Amino acid sequence: MLLISLLLLVAGNVLSALTPTFGFMLPGRIVAPLAHGAFFGIGSVVAGNLVGPDRKAGAIAMMFTGLTVATIVGVPLALCSASSSVGGSPSCSSPR
Repeated sequence: MLLISLLLLVAGNVLSALTPTFGFMLPGRIVAPLAHGAFFGIGSVVAGNLVGPDRKAGAIAMMFTGLTVATIVGVPLALCSASSSVGGSPSCSSPR
């Protein structure tokens, strides 16, 4: 189930990224968030089952820490990369 939800997440994002019209993009933008929620729901259960009973909370917390760090680091890097690749000034300059 974890792999299926990951594949649905990837498929929804690829469909949204490569679609030529809004009508084709909309299903991708619906599938991706549903798969995202399922992925982290199933992932937290899997993380808890991989360790002993005394370490379940730590394993689940570590999984969600990875999500938080990826969001905090990945979103600004993607914004910087996208803004500089389309010819605009990079949005990743340091504040003055």
